[in-house]
Amino acid sequence: MKIRKWFWGLFCIGAAALIVAHQLGYLAAGIGLWSLIITVLLVPVIIESIIAVNFPGILFPLAFLTMIYAKPLGLERLQLWPLLLIALLLSVGLSLLFRPRKSWCTKMHDKYRHNAKDGCLPATDEESVSEDAEGDEIICETTFGEGTKYLHSDRLKRVIARCSFGALKLYFDDVLPAGKQIELQLDASFSGVSVFIPRDWQVKNSLSPFMGGVSEKHRNTPKADAPILLLTGRLSLSGVEIWYI
Repeated sequence: MKIRKWFWGLFCIGAAALIVAHQLGYLAAGIGLWSLIITVLLVPVIIESIIAVNFPGILFPLAFLTMIYAKPLGLERLQLWPLLLIALLLSVGLSLLFRPRKSWCTKMHDKYRHNAKDGCLPATDEESVSEDAEGDEIICETTFGEGTKYLHSDRLKRVIARCSFGALKLYFDDVLPAGKQIELQLDASFSGVSVFIPRDWQVKNSLSPFMGGVSEKHRNTPKADAPILLLTGRLSLSGVEIWYI
């Protein structure tokens, strides 16, 4: 955490220095102020995506940067839409060939999974799979298919859901948290995730999305002491729908 703090602190200082250099005319001709600002905004996205091995987060910003600096690089013949299509195809291909690196937290829960009595089995074919899952920590996986998971627990702590090129539905209407909240850790790429929760629950969104987002359906005013569903993890070209039932 301290290294990360120093890195981003120095990065912001360096970005400020670049803007000053641009204003003084020290940078190459053809690089405008807005191009520099957009670059400063996109570079952190690329760095974070490299650390997380998030291919869309790497390739799409690179496509935009290529268009921004096409003239200084002598690439004026390139157009935006073909570049975005190339970024999309490369993202799909690389995501298929190289699965994203798992975080230490995910690895620990994979180890836990082998010792758990009940869990969520992966759905890796193209058919829709419906399953029940129990326990205080549950892992769900869906790849190139549709999965529906009915969760049952009176002490649920965490659900880890991984979805690539598919659709996943999670039902929380028959669970109770072990404490005040339940963590839903998502890792979704090119997917849609639907989460069904009791109407009086609260939702806290701490996701890191790239070209994705969270929407809420039939939202109701939650109770002050209602359980909290904490959304963590990342989205890449994916969407999450929260359904209050």
